[in-house]
This record gives sequence, structure tokens and C-alpha cells, in this order.
Amino acid sequence: MLALDYTTVKVSKNVKDRLKSYARRKGLSLGAAINSLLEESEILKELRAIKKLLEEQNHLLRELTRGKLVTVEPSAEPIVSELPDFVSDNPWTAVLARRGRD
Repeated sequence: MLALDYTTVKVSKNVKDRLKSYARRKGLSLGAAINSLLEESEILKELRAIKKLLEEQNHLLRELTRGKLVTVEPSAEPIVSELPDFVSDNPWTAVLARRGRD
């Protein structure tokens, strides 16, 4: 069995009462409540980072929808040299490559 080290932390009565209320609602001990709050704090940091990324993406999408969209046209002919022999020698390769562009 592992021996746990404990320590005492001094907090104001208001903080202790709020922590006790939180722990009671969650069905946790005070120590487990503190640990839960620390984990939630880490999750909150990650959510803030995700929110920032989403805001940046939304900004980029708004710019793209305002007509600043850049399109890249595929080459007219497929790159046959990278295809296996059984495909590169097939006359249907060019036909299938054009399909969807017509």
C-alpha cells in the first residue's frame, strides 16, 4: 500500500466554504475537489486555445467568402509517370482523369 503525504493549505473561510459546496455537489472530498478543479483548469486552457484557432479559421473563411478565394486548377493531363505500368499504359486513364472537370 502506498503511503500518501498530506499537507495543510490555509485558505480564507469564503474559499473553503465554496470548495466544500463544490465538493458536496460533486460527491468529492476536499482534496479530490481540488484535484478536479486543477484538471478542469487544464481543460479550460485547451478550450481557450481551440477557441482561438476556430476564431482564426473563421476569419480566414470570411476573407475567402468575400471573393478573395484563390483556386488552383489541376493540370490538364494526369501525371502518368507516377502511375503503375498497368495504369499508365491504359488509354482510359486520360478519360477518367478528365471526368468531373467536364
